[in-house]
Amino acid sequence: MHLSDDIHNLVEGMLLDELNTHPPELPSQEWADLCCLVLNKVPPRYVRHDVDAVYYMSDDEWDHIQRKLRAAIKESIEFLRGQDARHPEE
Repeated sequence: MHLSDDIHNLVEGMLLDELNTHPPELPSQEWADLCCLVLNKVPPRYVRHDVDAVYYMSDDEWDHIQRKLRAAIKESIEFLRGQDARHPEE
C-alpha cells in the first residue's frame, strides 16, 4: 500500500478549480510557479476523499480557505509579475 494513493491535499484541487474558473493573466509556463507559491502560502487540508472534507468542515471553514486561497493567488501573481519586470530577458 502506498499512503500517497490514499490521501491528498484538498487545497490543491481547490486551487486548480479556481485557476480554471478564473485563469490568471500569466504566461502558461508560469502557472506551475504560481501553484507552488500559492500552495506554500495556504495550509494543506489532507483528506482521503473530498466528501470527507464536505462532511467535516463547516461553511465558515470553507469560506476561510477560499479567502486565503484567493489572497494567496493574488499575492503570488503580483510577485511573479514583479519578477518578470526585473528579468525581462528570461
